Amino acid sequence: MKRYKILFFCTALIPALLLFWRLWKYDFGLVDDAYIPMTYARNIAQGHGIVFYPGGERIEGYTSPSWVGWLTLAALGGASLPWASQVTSLIFALFLIFLSVVVYRNFYHSAKDETNFMGLFWPLAAGIAVVSDVSLAAYSVSGMEATAYSFLLLWLAYELIRRQSDVKVCLLMLIASLTRPESPAFWLLCLGYWLAAKRLSKSRLILFIVSVIVPFCLFIGFRVFYFGQLLPNTFYAKHNFGGLDLIWRGWEYTYHFFRPRPLFLFAVIGLLLEKKEMRMPSIWIFLFGLLHVFLVTLEGGDHFTLHRFMIPAVAFFSILSVRGIYLCAERLLEERRKKMQGLPRMIMNGAAALFVLIMIPAHGAQLRDYSVDTPCHFAQGLNYHLSVVKWTRSWVKVGQWLKEKYPPDALIAVINAGAIPYACELRCLDMLGLNDSVIAHTPVQYENLCLPGHDKSNSGYVLEQKPQLIQLFPLLFFSSKPYPENELEDMITYPAQIDMWQEKRFHEEYEYRTEETRFGFISYFERRDNVDG
Repeated sequence: MKRYKILFFCTALIPALLLFWRLWKYDFGLVDDAYIPMTYARNIAQGHGIVFYPGGERIEGYTSPSWVGWLTLAALGGASLPWASQVTSLIFALFLIFLSVVVYRNFYHSAKDETNFMGLFWPLAAGIAVVSDVSLAAYSVSGMEATAYSFLLLWLAYELIRRQSDVKVCLLMLIASLTRPESPAFWLLCLGYWLAAKRLSKSRLILFIVSVIVPFCLFIGFRVFYFGQLLPNTFYAKHNFGGLDLIWRGWEYTYHFFRPRPLFLFAVIGLLLEKKEMRMPSIWIFLFGLLHVFLVTLEGGDHFTLHRFMIPAVAFFSILSVRGIYLCAERLLEERRKKMQGLPRMIMNGAAALFVLIMIPAHGAQLRDYSVDTPCHFAQGLNYHLSVVKWTRSWVKVGQWLKEKYPPDALIAVINAGAIPYACELRCLDMLGLNDSVIAHTPVQYENLCLPGHDKSNSGYVLEQKPQLIQLFPLLFFSSKPYPENELEDMITYPAQIDMWQEKRFHEEYEYRTEETRFGFISYFERRDNVDG
């Protein structure tokens, strides 16, 4: 028994090694929005309160309070926040991979499998399937909460279905709810499981109310008291209560999540072929993944590459897909295996294993060059994600240059509200509204543009604040030569750019300038010296 556990642990490390190989092969790194919670954490640690910049409005411009809380502790401890966020993302990715292997092993193989090949190989295949989806590798070092939330949801499902600790289930429900705002929907799924399993007793309801409902209501009360809003500011900036238009956008996002992942068809096939005694775990794992997909669809998707919002679903559907492959193989090969013994049986098992280990990574490879021209630009694969990482590093340099250029009390307006504000430490006005309540509550003017998270704009309000510099074009960063002004209109995409470019006052009060710096040439719009105020 002990020997098997050691062997199983060593086997579970193989998917983790595959993740590190992917990180070595591809230049993954922090993305721009990862710097937003870092900025809040730094300001909290320095005693400025929950604000985007010292002296700014109280605002919840992030979607994960628990992630900001952890980074605040890291800041108080003197840690580098980019390093802390990146390492934490990676640790949770490793936890998720290992838990995927454990979930498959404990739900689908009995004690008798500890002495044969099946008890080790198929759990290993489940871990490899999770890692093979390149989105997990990309966001494992992104500095965002995606891998942490994915791990929490899978752990919640695992603890719920195995019926070991109700206290642990409730604690996970609460932590997950403080990690992503849509997580309370999973409370209903957990209550539904207890009801279906005839375990919804009075004592469990009291435990749920005391350990989940009450603490979460206290958190909501704090939000309303401190920020004056029932929901995070990011919700108002992104959603605008879009109704059917928002759901249609979410459907497009969901479609392009599943389209390059045909492996997930085996998840459905597995449900149809599943043995009666193992059907319930599969159904509930499927319901967890399906509920998450449904919630993301209602939210209208996300602008980040590689379907960042869907990473939790990757783990659920990968586990079920491997189970589906196993059941298909069992149907096709079991009769022949019974007739074989010794070396022929070993050869057949090895051939089946080799086929699975080739097919699963091939599924992930489809995301490398995935690019389809869609209305909402949701079909963006690995290559585009690597460009986003490089742009983020350039925006960090822009922030460093701005910190050298302007005094600490200078106000600038930015489209990229992550790396630049964090690196420059200036007063920054977020032109997209994630970190500004006025812009977040401004009605969307261009519904047909379909730019999730980038729909809001209020150029008049921005100009009234009289920022010293306006970062109107995100890709105007350091280059080997100046960017020609007559080509700027080709870079206009977002409503915030459209509105500002059409403002006569903007062209009167701001001048296009180019400066040669230690990083290279950079072009920007700066307030004219002859403008009063």
